[in-house]
Order: sequence, then C-alpha cells, then structure tokens
Amino acid sequence: MTTKPPRGYDFYIGQGDDLEDFNVVMQGADGTPTDLTGASIGFRLRHALSTTLAIDAAGSVGVDPTAGEATYEWGAGETDTLSGIYYAQFTATLSSGDVVHFPNARWLRVWAQPSLGGV
Repeated sequence: MTTKPPRGYDFYIGQGDDLEDFNVVMQGADGTPTDLTGASIGFRLRHALSTTLAIDAAGSVGVDPTAGEATYEWGAGETDTLSGIYYAQFTATLSSGDVVHFPNARWLRVWAQPSLGGV
C-alpha cells in the first residue's frame, strides 16, 4: 500500500527534512503582490487538531521584495516531530507599520509526511 498526501496542500515536507524552504508570494485580494521592501516577516505553523503553535518564528523577505516574495527557512531539528496536517500563515510588518497576513482568507495547508522511523 502506498501512502499519498491528500490533494489541495500548499506545501509538502517530510518529517525531519529541512532542505526545502517554504516560499510564498504575498499578495492582495486582487492578486497584486505586496511590496515587502523594508518589511519584517513572521511565520506561524500549528497542527490542524491543536491550538498551540508548533512554530512561531521569523521568516525573511525573498530575493525580490517588490514581487511580494517571502520565505521561511526550516531550522535544524524543527521538522523532526511534525506529522500530519498543519496550518501556516505568514505575517508582514511593512515599513509603514501596517501589518498584513498571508493568506488572509484562509490558512496555508501543509502536509508533513511521517517518517518510517528514525529522523
């Protein structure tokens, strides 16, 4: 039997993996990228069946801030206990002081594939 992650997820990661960064384009409801020049980025992740955050950490502005690129780089050991369905959200505090959440109409859905044993 093969286990496949459910469809409709925004990001997939294997338990214990930390190589692939979580990249997004922060944009408004009309699809226009948010200019992140001078912004600070936050990243939050929680299991779908919990109200406790698994991760509450700083992200970073991507290579092209005017294109709304933001990223979260997994820390060493940070995904070792992740397994199952998670919700994620990026937050940008813009240089103007305004705060923007992405996405703002739903959470990003993350699938963390359980390890077969030993991370």
